[in-house]
Amino acid sequence: TGELHALSYAFTRGRTVQYSVIDTQGRARRTVDIEVSGSPMMHDFSLTDKYVIIYDLPVTFDALQIMPVAVPRRLSAAARLVLQSVLGRVRVPGPITTMLNRNQQPMHRMPYRWDADYPARIGVLPRDGENKDVRWFDIEPCYVFHPLNAYIETRDGAEVLVLDVVRYSRMFERDLRGPGESRPTLDRWTINLSTGAVKTSCHDDRSQEFPRINETLTGSRHRYGYTLGFDGGYLSAGLHEMFTTVYKHDYATGSSAVAALDPELLIGEMSFVPNPSSNPAQQAEDDGILMGLGTHRGSDEGQLVLLDAQTLETIATVHLPQRVPMGFHGNWAPAP
Repeated sequence: TGELHALSYAFTRGRTVQYSVIDTQGRARRTVDIEVSGSPMMHDFSLTDKYVIIYDLPVTFDALQIMPVAVPRRLSAAARLVLQSVLGRVRVPGPITTMLNRNQQPMHRMPYRWDADYPARIGVLPRDGENKDVRWFDIEPCYVFHPLNAYIETRDGAEVLVLDVVRYSRMFERDLRGPGESRPTLDRWTINLSTGAVKTSCHDDRSQEFPRINETLTGSRHRYGYTLGFDGGYLSAGLHEMFTTVYKHDYATGSSAVAALDPELLIGEMSFVPNPSSNPAQQAEDDGILMGLGTHRGSDEGQLVLLDAQTLETIATVHLPQRVPMGFHGNWAPAP
């Protein structure tokens, strides 16, 4: 359709998040305010041809983490207590939001943290639905930064929603600096939309993140998924040097493959680029390349790595003239 879909959250919105659809002219075609149980951090969401999938999980806004640096000193202690009781619970009036946004003091603490009392659930909103149409399904407490994909299939006449995600058992519970409290695994939720039954399974228990597919299949059934595997570093409390690799997961066979990368290379998120010379109607799902930026510790240089998406063999490495600072995400876009 060429449309953009977004799920927005902010502690100033109170107990709501907003689903938006932006048309090809850059205008909001529709917005839906969705009621949630508090002020959760929703890093991402999933989309199928019929539904918007909302991950309402127990990492929520903690006013105690932001108040000391975000509130000007001229406010009295009483006013601070009032704001502390309001932020993240009710919609903040525009003038106060503007005041907070104008504050130039850096924030040194993560304003979101694990909330053991917050209910973990998955929301399923019809793409043309409203708040009243959201169906909620309870799950075990966890956190998801990045889903791989979501799709609908029919089993015994029932509509079943399949969600493949990278899942953490805990997040920002003790360590607010980063996701170092649990190992992220590649998991699957299967939701029977007729009975309401939810099944959780672990597809791969190795540490991994930044899941990607051939994005021409976004919202429809996929066979292959690609993730960034990693270990050591903060996962070993600094006892071992971090290493990274690329995994290819075959959901049809349950097997996986590992790229043979230089151990000195720290690679970032990989993007799938379909083979432009293939006939799209006959093209295999994994006919393309994986492209990603990395840092080589031995040579202290940035490298652009291209892998065969079918075999994970290295096709080419572009040696950049200097080190590129490590980042999280990566994308590729064809030339106009």
